Amino acid sequence: SRWKARITEEKTFRRVKMREIKFRARLDKKSFPKSHSKGWVYGFVSKYKGDWSMDTYGNYGGFVANGSYLAIDPETIGQYTGLTDKNGKELYFNDYIHVYFGGKYNKTVPIKDIYDLSNLIRLIEDHGATFKIYGNAYDNPELLEGAN
Repeated sequence: SRWKARITEEKTFRRVKMREIKFRARLDKKSFPKSHSKGWVYGFVSKYKGDWSMDTYGNYGGFVANGSYLAIDPETIGQYTGLTDKNGKELYFNDYIHVYFGGKYNKTVPIKDIYDLSNLIRLIEDHGATFKIYGNAYDNPELLEGAN
């Protein structure tokens, strides 16, 4: 009936929460040849003077010292999904996770797109699954072949 539909809508609305919009990426190889593989930068992604760049609003406690943008490798951009694993680590698109049911390892899954993320959320909410981030497509390219 109409009341049942409204209650269902309200429950669904309460489950959906806003997530922080942020990204991660590697520094551009040409601009930062020594730093490219040393880690990730986090912030807002934009194009600056025709190149992909990162406004690192949260890196090292503040903006880049001179107020400039960091050139990034666009192939490594990943958006934060709004989820954290069982250790509190943030999950980004292109991460690989281990999925656990009842505390036991089940399988390794890539989170490549919104479809993968939706499936993970369904496993968590409907089946009590947990997950742990295992790696990503850039630091661990060998996982591309091993993912189910």
